[in-house]
Amino acid sequence: MGNISIGLKEHPLIGDPENSLEFFLEKKRLGSSSEFDFGNNLIGGEKKYSKEEEFYKPIKFENNEKRKRLPPKKIEIAGIEALVVDPHHDVLPLWFTLQSPAVLVHVDQHADMGDGRMGYSRDNKESVEVYTRSCLDITSFITPAVHGGKVVAVYHVRPRPGEITAYGRVGQGKVTCPLGTNVDKFERVFWDKPLPKTDISGEELVADLSSGFPLILDIDLDGFHLFGYDDPEVPYAPRLAWTKSLLERLPRPAIITMASSQTPGCYVHPDILPRLKLDCIEMLEGIYSQGGKRN
Repeated sequence: MGNISIGLKEHPLIGDPENSLEFFLEKKRLGSSSEFDFGNNLIGGEKKYSKEEEFYKPIKFENNEKRKRLPPKKIEIAGIEALVVDPHHDVLPLWFTLQSPAVLVHVDQHADMGDGRMGYSRDNKESVEVYTRSCLDITSFITPAVHGGKVVAVYHVRPRPGEITAYGRVGQGKVTCPLGTNVDKFERVFWDKPLPKTDISGEELVADLSSGFPLILDIDLDGFHLFGYDDPEVPYAPRLAWTKSLLERLPRPAIITMASSQTPGCYVHPDILPRLKLDCIEMLEGIYSQGGKRN
């Protein structure tokens, strides 16, 4: 295996998110040098955050209007169909390809459980892709997946604080705590209230997901390093390691989706993004190329 000797800051593709994934996948094929081991080599302390700080505004660049919305990129991770997107709601079309109701493991700093948007059905003349881009945003894409019968429960995994919240529950091959939705006269979809929400342990998550439902693994990279809150020197490796130890105990996903979160607001530092994306992909390949836990 060869090594790439050029430093990250010297490489012309750094700062160009549209090309960075291809470059770093090629880097992976050729072999790594320690220069790329950002997550493990940097030294820094964890910050403490209040609950209120979870509701923050994304970083806006002065030239943000020139930042391009990147097209979804299909890849394969250890034989699993995967999709890397920029705005997070671009994952929805892949979710809608599943033939059976699934459980969503949502690794993200944010719950993304917003509602009040138009629902989607097969009677719609527009494609899921057009619907996603015209009707949804990064806070509201999970609701139509539940309303459309594609997702029956959502397990929100937050690596930064090391917490898990369940919205709805499954167990013993059935939905034990359903997520309900309703539609108003304007055909907007809302959650039934109160929304079933429970903080659970990793052991409870493992027990729930042994129920046999297909698994969607959805990752927003801001769950590992949050632009504007995490200093660039703060290592994300401990958060990846915590997530890895959890995923190793869960069933093998039917599909994997991953959000870079560069537009419309930037939630992952553009300079950190390529390295973090590669490290996350390599983590998943390490889990699932070994077979992972089987359904």
